[in-house]
Amino acid sequence: MTDPEITALAREYAEFTDLSPVDKKNVSAICKCFLEYTLRRFCLVEKSKVEQIYQAKQHILANQDVFGMNGATEAAAQKRLMLCLFPEIAKEVER
Repeated sequence: MTDPEITALAREYAEFTDLSPVDKKNVSAICKCFLEYTLRRFCLVEKSKVEQIYQAKQHILANQDVFGMNGATEAAAQKRLMLCLFPEIAKEVER
C-alpha cells in the first residue's frame, strides 16, 4: 500500500466511527501508525484480488485439456500456495 492509500484507509476508519471531529482526527492518526506498523510486519492484500486469482487457477484446473499439462501443474501449485496463505479463501469462493 502506498502512503496515500494508508492515510485514506485510516481516515475512512475514523469516519466510520461515531466520534467528534477532533477525536476522528486522533483516531485517524493512530490508525495510520497502526497500519504502517502492520504493513511492515505482514502482507496485506485486497480480498477480491485473492479471490480472482484463486478462481483463475480453478478455471485452469477445470479446463486442463485446453491449458495443457504444464499450465495445469503450475496452476495446481499456485492454488495450493493460495490455500496455504489464505486458508479461508476456498470456503468464500465456493459461496
